[in-house]
Amino acid sequence: MYGAYELYRLRRQVPVSTTVLSGAARTGIFQWKAACTTNCPSGVTKGSIQSVNVLNTSGLPIDPVIANMLSRIPTTINNQNIGDGLNTGGYSLNQRDNEPRDNTSIRLDWAPAVHHSFSGTYAWDRDMFDRPGSGLNIQNTYDAVPSVYNDDRANFLSTAWRWSPTSNFTNEVRFGFDLAPINFLTNQKFDNFTSATRYSTIPTRTPFRRVERSTPGRGRTMRAGRGESHALVRNAVAANHHICAGLREYTPEPYNRR
Repeated sequence: MYGAYELYRLRRQVPVSTTVLSGAARTGIFQWKAACTTNCPSGVTKGSIQSVNVLNTSGLPIDPVIANMLSRIPTTINNQNIGDGLNTGGYSLNQRDNEPRDNTSIRLDWAPAVHHSFSGTYAWDRDMFDRPGSGLNIQNTYDAVPSVYNDDRANFLSTAWRWSPTSNFTNEVRFGFDLAPINFLTNQKFDNFTSATRYSTIPTRTPFRRVERSTPGRGRTMRAGRGESHALVRNAVAANHHICAGLREYTPEPYNRR
């Protein structure tokens, strides 16, 4: 009997850049550069900056829901390589990208009699890591801690009983499982609806195929699968089982046969 344990801790940050509205755009003012070359309107020259307040022109106040979204967007513009320089600009920050991981395993071999032997292996793995928006190609948030992360825990078991009543007859029974769901979690609070533009922190849609459960205080849990483990999780409700049996006979030959 023996066992092993492995601990891994990664602490790092990755640069993330997003697009934000300028101060004027947040109040409804849209700006552009005049492109006319000849016959420009009075007081307008080529390349001059023009503006219009779309709220005043339409005679409508800003919607409270939109105002709430805008309050969640940073007002700092620190990246001049993003945006048009008039209505939009760039906001860059370092976002957390940690990954703690734990692995443990144990192996047991037991031969209580000459013709009987038992063996078993159990492995447990926990992998938790952040999902910066740039890593999933989803709309990013403006927080130093990503709103999406993984909390994956895998359980693997393999056991066997071998019975060899004679030198040329062996019977073996095996049992095991490999449960390894992949959970995409979010700590983001969703309202009664979701909408998104390039400047909104609420995603239009999720790139994950289905939502398994909703946990109070932890947002929504989005679960996908990984290989055969996904099939096990997906079919757990159907309680699918597979039983195999077989018989094999062989005659051992001398090791030093010439």
